[in-house]
Amino acid sequence: MEIVRFAIRNPVKVAVGVILLLMFGVLSIFQIRVQLTPDVDRPVITVRTSWIGASPQEVESEIVDRQEEKLKNVSGLTKLVSSSRQNSAEIRLEFPVGVDKDRAFRDVSDRLRQVTGYPDEVDQPVITATDNDMAKTIAWMILYSREGTNVADLKSYLEDHVKPILERAEGISEVSVYGGHDREIQIEIDPYRLAA
Repeated sequence: MEIVRFAIRNPVKVAVGVILLLMFGVLSIFQIRVQLTPDVDRPVITVRTSWIGASPQEVESEIVDRQEEKLKNVSGLTKLVSSSRQNSAEIRLEFPVGVDKDRAFRDVSDRLRQVTGYPDEVDQPVITATDNDMAKTIAWMILYSREGTNVADLKSYLEDHVKPILERAEGISEVSVYGGHDREIQIEIDPYRLAA
C-alpha cells in the first residue's frame, strides 16, 4: 500500500521513472549485442618440433624436457601437455578465457628462443595458435602425377613452392604435405669387388 500512496502523491516522479525505464529498455534492445553461443574458447598454442630418425625416448630427453623447462614459466598458463613420438614432439599450451592470444604467442616464442643445446638434426620448432573449433577444420588436396613424372620431384615442388603460398593465406593455420617419395641417394655396392 505504501507504493500506491507514494505513486499517488508523487505523479511526476513516477512518470519520470517510467520514461527512464522505457528509454533504457529501448536502448538495450538496439545496442546490446546478443550472442546465441558466446565465444568462450580458451587460447591454445601448439609447439611442434621434428627430429627425423629419433626414437620417442630421444625426442623426450633432448627436446621436450628442455622446452618444458622454459615453457612452464609462461605467464597465464593453465595447462601444458606434451607428447613424444617417433621423429617429432608436440607441446600443447592452454590459457584461460580472456587472455590475449597474440601476447601469449609472443611469450611462448620468446621462451622457446631461450632453449639451447638441440642436436644438429633437429628442425626449428613450429609454433601455431589455433582455435578449438578451427583446429577441426581440415581440407585435403589430392594430387596425382602423370605417368613418367618423378614423384619425388613433385613432392619437393609442393613443399618448396605451393606450401609457402598456402601458409601465407589468411585464415590458414597449418599446411602439411603427406605421401610421395622423399628424394634420396642410393649407393649400391658390389660386395665381391669390394672384397677384392
